[in-house]
Amino acid sequence: MRAYAVCIAQGSLPAEARPYLMGGRLIAPSKDGSEDHRPIGAGTAWRRIVSGFLQSKVQSLQKDIFTPLQLGVGSSRGPQLMSSTTRLLLEHDPEAVTLKLDFSNAFNTCSRKTFLDFCARKLPVLLPFLHAAYSEPSFITALTDDNSTIRLLSSRGCTQGDPLGGFCFAASIHEPILESTDAAHPSIRILALHDDVELTGKPAHLYDAVHGLLTRSSDCSLSAAAHKFTLYAPCLL
Repeated sequence: MRAYAVCIAQGSLPAEARPYLMGGRLIAPSKDGSEDHRPIGAGTAWRRIVSGFLQSKVQSLQKDIFTPLQLGVGSSRGPQLMSSTTRLLLEHDPEAVTLKLDFSNAFNTCSRKTFLDFCARKLPVLLPFLHAAYSEPSFITALTDDNSTIRLLSSRGCTQGDPLGGFCFAASIHEPILESTDAAHPSIRILALHDDVELTGKPAHLYDAVHGLLTRSSDCSLSAAAHKFTLYAPCLL
């Protein structure tokens, strides 16, 4: 079993086996109080075991890569750090506002090429496994109402339940965040917790930073969910 797990971790799998082993299954339980269904995917057990082991070994390295801009990967108490930092920024500058961005179905649509390229440059120890998992489409298996089996091809985003999914998404959006914090927007502070991204600063400088971030994010196959944007402006209260 150990040799099999090592084989998966190293990506040493026959090409014909990868779409099955790196795939998963899809279920669609009913939403509470509704006839609608919520699709939930899960990778195979072996894949989740190996991915979880790899994640545990590189967590400290991920922290060095993503902090202080991204607090959802490699950081303990990420939500508390994000809320505390934003509150201190607003207290420090009475004219500042915070705009919270969100992206539609972000984990399922982020660019695989983008996060694989990032992984190759920043954390290559994960590349053999992630390349095997995401470089080619994989099969997601589902049961129909008559108990027949159908297979769907998954070719975008991270597989639900993948312990390395947080890293993959953070890798896909990190360059857009970095570019939006360059010298063109020195007064804007950006913090991200997975697909929740907050920009804090003076309103006059916020527009250019937001526009640049959304433009670059679209290049990574991410679509803004503008109806979920939230503006917090204590200076207007």
